[in-house]
Amino acid sequence: MQPLLVSHYQAKWNAHHHSGTIILISQGVEYPLPAMQAPEFHALIDLLRNERPIFFDPTHGDIFTRNEMVGEEEMD
Repeated sequence: MQPLLVSHYQAKWNAHHHSGTIILISQGVEYPLPAMQAPEFHALIDLLRNERPIFFDPTHGDIFTRNEMVGEEEMD
């Protein structure tokens, strides 16, 4: 399966269980990620908020950006 372009995401933090869940959305299809602890949740939210474009490989679970020059601003 080809990597998918992530267009939206949903995030939820469960205060009782101290864990977060994130759902990635690509072409209207939802891809829920496994529950995660605070450091991983925070890092992933930071990536989703600040990088563009974001891709997701549902086969391997990889979430990634495209190639960018080191020290450069975002590429459109």
